[in-house]
Amino acid sequence: QALSCPGCGADDGEVFCSTSRAPVLCHLRYTDPDDARAAPTGRISLARCANCGLVYNRDFEPAKMSYEVSYDNALHFSAHFRQYASELATDLCQRHDLHNKLVVDIGCGDGYFLKLLCETGANRGWGFDPTAYESLETSADVRLIRGYFDADQLPEKPRLISCRHVLEHLPEPEPLLREIRQACEPMQTIVYFEVPDARFTLERGGLWDILYEHCSYYTPSTIRLLFERNGFHVNRVGSSYHGQFLQLEAVAVEAGSPAESTDSVTGQSVNDTAESVRTFSDQFRQSIADWQDRFQSLHREGKRVVLWGAGTKGVMVLNMAGCYDAVSGVVDLNPGKHGTFIAGTEVPVVSPDSLTTSPPDIVVLTNPAYRNEISRHLSSLGLEPRLLSL
Repeated sequence: QALSCPGCGADDGEVFCSTSRAPVLCHLRYTDPDDARAAPTGRISLARCANCGLVYNRDFEPAKMSYEVSYDNALHFSAHFRQYASELATDLCQRHDLHNKLVVDIGCGDGYFLKLLCETGANRGWGFDPTAYESLETSADVRLIRGYFDADQLPEKPRLISCRHVLEHLPEPEPLLREIRQACEPMQTIVYFEVPDARFTLERGGLWDILYEHCSYYTPSTIRLLFERNGFHVNRVGSSYHGQFLQLEAVAVEAGSPAESTDSVTGQSVNDTAESVRTFSDQFRQSIADWQDRFQSLHREGKRVVLWGAGTKGVMVLNMAGCYDAVSGVVDLNPGKHGTFIAGTEVPVVSPDSLTTSPPDIVVLTNPAYRNEISRHLSSLGLEPRLLSL
């Protein structure tokens, strides 16, 4: 049965792009190459809702998803990302007077960002995440709970509830928003959400951000509509992190009050994806063909090729281009991924230091945002490979 629109529940989404084989979970840590190659897959059929404009995967099957596993999408091993997270925590604490307050992080992972919020403002933090992270540290200031968010567990109304890169995974986001609203002090608790920006994916060539786990692709207008429909006043919607992320800040309104917003930063209608989806399918197919040709050509020339970044983009380009023999490995700074294998392939994840043993001729940057950091790391190892960007 086709998935209804997660934004409004309509069933009239028209498919404009599809792919038949995508790993169900990109960030599982497979320690056996055969298990990695046999990773469960699903079909992606991107549709645009004619009612609210949201882009979503009509073939998404919620029953296939389980995050109560060894799932690792931590990004803070990168200094570049740590700087972003630190600046975000500082900004939130300063603008919203987050000092000696209760702050909550939903989908907290290993608790890195929650700890930043607590350290920056001397706050008390509660984090919720079902993923089986190996180290969920609890201290006097930070409590991490392995499980889904439950407002009834909180000791008091928090000053901030943050939820970063969770919403796009939910085929039915409204239950979470209702639970968050229950936890809020109306017009007082700040709600901060962060999701991938669909404009980057659809308009700026972020093709490798199309993955099975993301059943929804939000633009400023579609995420605003979702929150307003569920009783929030949206204070701000903006872009961040090289245009790759959307940030939303909102407060819950009193029951029965209109969720009218005044922010005019975006000013876009629900038609803001109409034009981009018309050209996306051709661009998607052409990019896959181009990278297949490029990988095959480098393989024929005997070039040693590695990818840098075992996150979403690295996983998806390997699965979509399918040229596993042309790639020797995928470099990642996260030591928890070293010695594992990319979902859907037998390509190993290796440490940067391992490159000195077999120096690469080509390093493909899965996310150009990290280009300077990667260049410095390669130089520190005495390596000067050619750099290519997805």
